[in-house]
Amino acid sequence: MATVPVAAGDEARLSFSHSIYGSLVEEHFRVTGEGLQLVRRRYAEHRLVEFYGHETAKREGEWWVVEGDGRALPALTLRVSPESAIEIVAGRERVPLWSRVEQGGSVRVAVTGCRGGDRARGAD
Repeated sequence: MATVPVAAGDEARLSFSHSIYGSLVEEHFRVTGEGLQLVRRRYAEHRLVEFYGHETAKREGEWWVVEGDGRALPALTLRVSPESAIEIVAGRERVPLWSRVEQGGSVRVAVTGCRGGDRARGAD
């Protein structure tokens, strides 16, 4: 298990290699009292935008960006592998989630309230 201190309003970012195309994907979230609110997704290749059926992607530098729908997710359960190189970044903390479980295992990421504020937490 890993715990990363964050406050409501902070951003957390998941970064990983896409399982089919191998290109980089980032999902940006805002920490809220209800969980993780999807802010935007960033794709390194346009074919990923097409793969997921996004119609409103825009080019920003080297990325294809899709704005989030604002929904808050209470938790994320992620299947991880060394090939995915999935990690979560919050503030200066970078946690390689793929290295915390066995091949093909899963990780749960959630915001939990505790003394001293909210914390983003990944547990295997």
